[in-house]
Parts: sequence; structure tokens; C-alpha cells
Amino acid sequence: MVETMGIILRFRDISIAQESFEERLRCSVQWVRKSPAGSQAAQINKSPDDGFIHWSEVAAFIRAIGDRVASIVDGGVASAAELDIGLPFSGDSMVAWVTIPAEICEAAGRCRIALTTTYYLTSREDESD
Repeated sequence: MVETMGIILRFRDISIAQESFEERLRCSVQWVRKSPAGSQAAQINKSPDDGFIHWSEVAAFIRAIGDRVASIVDGGVASAAELDIGLPFSGDSMVAWVTIPAEICEAAGRCRIALTTTYYLTSREDESD
């Protein structure tokens, strides 16, 4: 079973102030400075305590915040929401892939959240012990 290294929920082209955005989302966000085009972005970082976030926790996060995200995107407060799923990639591998559970794909789509994966190069722990 694949475990994620962390997730980041990003919002693009936000049209309201940070305080109002956080009030609608009902949680705090990291406010990202304006792009050269003048658009504002924000993100929520979910970092694991034990080094990994399990798929069940990703699904629970989407269920907990998804309806509010859909309302923000559908209402034009943000142009898009994207959940970036960080995954480990061993340096001795030539290829990497992941199957995102259907429950997560379905819930994200229903809540107007696009899914992205980012692979991070990691080293394998010494298995000689």
C-alpha cells in the first residue's frame, strides 16, 4: 500500500481578502504572494506526524473540506483548487507510478478539486541489518 509524504491543497486566482477566504473555508491558509499577473493564491499544507499520510487520511481531508472548496470554486472566489499528493520515489528505480484510490478521485472530482502527484527522490533505508 502506497503512503503519501504529504498533501498540499492549492487555490488559484483568489478574488477576496485572506480573512474572508479563510472564513469561507473555515480554516487558516498559507497566503501566497501575488503572481506577476496580479492574481492571489493560497494553500493548505498537511504534513504527516509519522512521515506518511495514509490514503484514508487523504479521503477524510477531502470529505471534511470538500463542500466548502466546491462552493469557493463554483462561486468564482477561486478559479481552481488542486490537491498535490507528494509521493516517495527511490533513486534506484527507473519508473514510478501510483494508483490513487477511486474513493479519493470521486470525492475530489465531486468537490471540484483537481488531483496532481509530485514525486520526491528518497533513498532506501539500509536493509542489511
